[in-house]
Order: sequence, then C-alpha cells, then structure tokens
Amino acid sequence: MIKERDIIAFEVTKIPVGQRVLVFAPHADDETIGCGGTITLLTQAGNPVKIINVTDGRTGDFSKRYDPQEYVQIRQNELRAAAQILGTTDVEFWDYRCESLHITTELIERCLECFYTFQPQLVLCPAPTEIHPDHRTTAHLVWETASQLSFPVHIWFYETLTPIRPNTLIDITSVIDRKKRALQAFPSQLAENHYERILGLNEYRTLSLIQDKYRYAEAFWAVNTAMDHYPSLAQVYLQQQQVDVIHKVKTGPQVSIIVRTKNRPHLLAEALQSIVNQTYSQIEVVIVNDGGNPIDDLLETFRPALEIRLVTHEKSGGEAKAASSGLKHARGKYLMFLDDDDLLYPEHCEILVDFLEHHDLEVAYTDTCCAFYERDTESGDYRLKEKKVIFSNDFDRSAMLFENLTPIMCVMFSNVILQHVPNFSEDIDIYDDWDFWVRVSRKFDFQHLRVVTSEYRIFTDRQGAYAHDNSPKRDYWLGYAFEKHRHLITGMDHVAYQRQIQAKIRRYESRIEELEQQVSALRDHAQTLEDFAIRVRRTLPFKIYQFFRDLWK
Repeated sequence: MIKERDIIAFEVTKIPVGQRVLVFAPHADDETIGCGGTITLLTQAGNPVKIINVTDGRTGDFSKRYDPQEYVQIRQNELRAAAQILGTTDVEFWDYRCESLHITTELIERCLECFYTFQPQLVLCPAPTEIHPDHRTTAHLVWETASQLSFPVHIWFYETLTPIRPNTLIDITSVIDRKKRALQAFPSQLAENHYERILGLNEYRTLSLIQDKYRYAEAFWAVNTAMDHYPSLAQVYLQQQQVDVIHKVKTGPQVSIIVRTKNRPHLLAEALQSIVNQTYSQIEVVIVNDGGNPIDDLLETFRPALEIRLVTHEKSGGEAKAASSGLKHARGKYLMFLDDDDLLYPEHCEILVDFLEHHDLEVAYTDTCCAFYERDTESGDYRLKEKKVIFSNDFDRSAMLFENLTPIMCVMFSNVILQHVPNFSEDIDIYDDWDFWVRVSRKFDFQHLRVVTSEYRIFTDRQGAYAHDNSPKRDYWLGYAFEKHRHLITGMDHVAYQRQIQAKIRRYESRIEELEQQVSALRDHAQTLEDFAIRVRRTLPFKIYQFFRDLWK
C-alpha cells in the first residue's frame, strides 16, 4: 500500500550535491516554468546541469507574427538566455517538430546515447499526466530510456500546465527572483501567456509545509529506478490519481479492443487500466474469459470508465477460440487485441485510428517495447529487469511467411478484414495470431508506423525460464504453423527474406560498432577519474582524502 508521505510532501527535500542533472524540456520555457528555481539551486550547489530542448516549438506562435523558421531560432535564443540566468550554458536542441513528437526506436536510441554520454544521476522531465501531448511523450521517452539503462537514475516529474500530486517539494524562496528573471527571458511567449501566474502555483505548494519561512516551492513526483518496487508508467498514473485529466479525443469511429484472459486478475486489471488511460475515448472492450474464474467484481470497478462486454467460455477453448469469440462480438469500425499480460501506452489507439482514417489502408501497426520481468523466488513478486525495443519490422509479405510480424496488440485493422478472414483458425494452439496475419496479408497490405505505443511483457524466474520459452510444445506449433503455409512460399520469397536478414545483420553490426565506441569513451573517462583520484590521494592529508572519498561514494 502507498503511504501518505509517499504521495504528499510535508517537508522540503534538500538539493542533492555531486550529481549530474539532465533536464528534459519539450518546449523552450517548460524547464523554467516547471523547475527553474530547482535548476538554479542545483547549479549553485555545483551540480553540472544539461538541458535538452526536445521540440522546435514552432506551433507556439498563436498570433502568426513570425516566419516559422525565424520563430524557432527566437525560441532557442530565449532558452539560451534563460538557462544562463538559471546557471547553465549546456543546452542541446533536438528540433523534433512540435506537436508531432512520438516515441520511435530512433528517438529512444538518441536518448540512450545522451544518457550514456552525460551519465546523469538525476533527471527532470514533465509529468506523464500533463495535458500537452509533447509533454506526455517526453515523460514516456524518459521512462522508456531509464528502464533500458545499465545504471539507476532518480526521475523527478515536474508540473507545468497540469498540477501533480507531489511527494517532493523544493524550497525556491531564496532564488525566486532568479526564476522571475528567467521567465522574463521569453518575450515571444510573454506576448501570448501570463508566465507570472505560475508563481501562484509555487506559492500554493508551500501549503503543506509547516514553517512560515517557505514562501515558494516547486513540486515533483520523484521515482528511483533502482528501488525494488520500481513501478510501470501505468502505475504512476494510478498513484497520481490523475487519469481523469488525460485529454481525450471525444469524436471518431469506435474501436473494439478484444482482451483474452484466464485466471490472471491482477494482470487483467493493469491491462484494463492502460485502456482507461487512452487519449482516444471511442472504445469498447470485449473481454473473453476463457474458462477462468469469475471476474465480474473486478470488471465492476472499471465499468464507470469503460464500455465493457463480457464473453464467458464455460470451458477453456484456447487462445484461437477466444480470439474468434471476441471478433464475433466486436462492433467497432476498427479492431485490435490486447492480451491480459500486456499494456497499451496512452496514445496507442489515437495514433492508429488517425492514420487509418486518413489513408487508404485497412491494417496498420506500431512498435512495442519488450519488458522483461524477473520473479523473486522468496517473495514471489515480479520485478522489472530490463526493457528494449525488439520488434520493429516493416511490412514484408514474403518475410511474414517465415516469421511473425509483431506482437498481437501492435496491430489495428478495419472490420472490412472480417469479410475475407472472419476468424482465427482453431486448429492451431500457439502462433494463432501469426496464422491470422498470414491469411490477412494475402489480401491486404499492412503499414508500419515506427512509434512505440505498447508494452509486451515477458515474465521469467530466477533461473531465466521464460513464460514464452522454446519448449517442445511451442516448437511443435511453430513447425505446424510453418507447414500450414509452406505451399505459399516461392523462390522469390526466399530471396526477399534472405535480403531482409542480411540488412538486419548490417544494422546490428553498425549498432555494435557505435556501442563499442561509447564503451571506449567511458573507459577513457573512467581512467581520467582514476588518475585524478590518485593525484588527490597523493597531495591531500589522509583525513581530507577520506572525507572526499566518502562524499564521492
């Protein structure tokens, strides 16, 4: 159970010392609005602070007073000036198009490179409950990147347009004038917005603090990725109790999400919560309970937020039969599957519906992040071990005959498909989705969107045994699925698949070379630090050396 003091801050948190700090600002000014006072205190304490400005901010010119490219340059210059007031000159501009920011494999790789190069211990970024889509995407970006790191970081989510429920407060009373000056460094934005009003929120944040000396504070939701109960981003939504403020698209065609489940109520609850968190609202959920225990009480807790229809199998018929039952009861224009052990990120449905509505295609799919959970044999709990993007394949009709395209929840398709492929083949027990996609691909093209919008969860025990292991049963059904469609394979299909494999190998080799260069740079940096430590030990008295050694640790 989450304790009150984990949700509400009654005391101020001291500014950390001796840490490298990375600040993510979706737009030039977010860093000053959300954590300008904290940045000032961090730089005053001697902490190196680097600001990443993620988007170009070109859509902020509501009055259309500037040429777009000129406006981008103006906003960059304003951020440089504000950052200097806050105490840092280390600002990096990524220039992704404003209001078009999505999680892609390229963006995650760029962010990983930034993390490994800068080696931050503390990361500041907007909260995932913010209204603006760029803010939410930046939160997701930082979260996904942090989960793939080989070292832990502290993440402090800050607030701009949407107040959070903080567990960390930083007293900025002593530097409030510096924050005011930094806010004044954005004249292009002051013409459109009243930035001084954010100070009212900073003043309000001292309400839970007992002493009168605190006049202004900045609020954060702090998470340590090294802790044993490191939550998923869906759990952060729950902890913040802010799912009601997520901006939802209220118009559009209905989407049917088919959820197959059996005796996994805790995982099912997390999957359903990820549907609640969708920014797209025109959703019905068809839940197929395939011979499991009753789940009516659980579903009642979600009915206020979701349109749910329950299909119950008295006896388990397997995944394929459950999928066919879901398709039979679905009424949406677009359909998709979400198994009870996987999660959708908030913009999943919105991205896919928007694409399918504006293109002459019936099937589209996004990328997913594979999350590996390891079971603690003592407590029995599963804990996140690592995350990485594995499935990111462009559509290739030939390659699909040799391997599955992508996990099932990545794909959204029109109900027109069902006129040609009405159901899953119940003669196959595993890889039923692969069989379905092969049959669909004979008549329809698929479009790959390089955006990470879901989480494919894989659970292991301490010995490394996967729930999705290479057991004889799985091998049998893999061979069965291949044999079923072998008659479709031509010589050119073999050639096309071979070329695709060769292209993947070249990409992996290139990535390995990049990682080797990064490792070499880190070794050089470590050697420099070690040489410095040796020089310090030789020149300082032993007690002073002990003090700095303990401080370093």
